[in-house]
Amino acid sequence: MDNNTNFKDRRKYKRYKVTNGIFALLGQETTKLGQIVDISKGGLSFFHKDSEKHTNEHTAIAIIFDKKKFEINTIPFKFDAMVISNKNINNKKQSFLTKQRCGVKFTNLTYYRETWLKDFIQNHMYVN
Repeated sequence: MDNNTNFKDRRKYKRYKVTNGIFALLGQETTKLGQIVDISKGGLSFFHKDSEKHTNEHTAIAIIFDKKKFEINTIPFKFDAMVISNKNINNKKQSFLTKQRCGVKFTNLTYYRETWLKDFIQNHMYVN
């Protein structure tokens, strides 16, 4: 029997790929900055280069933009969050680089933050 037959995705919300130039900044006194891979109403994942594991850490995460012009929806925005996964995704040929994919769950979402997130997804999701 195939191992994937009984697999059930635990995610509550659909994930959306994010356009280039949008980054996550993790922590109060952060050491993790990386390109956001995908986002949902429940959280996001991003790539970073840090060898430390911070799973189950309660922290803050900011979404920041690499934009030349000022727009209201490109102002950095912070969320309360919890790191739920941090996986090494190195290519064997590039083992000297430590590339991690970090999964973050949003916590304590207010109505204002949910609304901002909904608008963000509509304006910045990747469309083929």
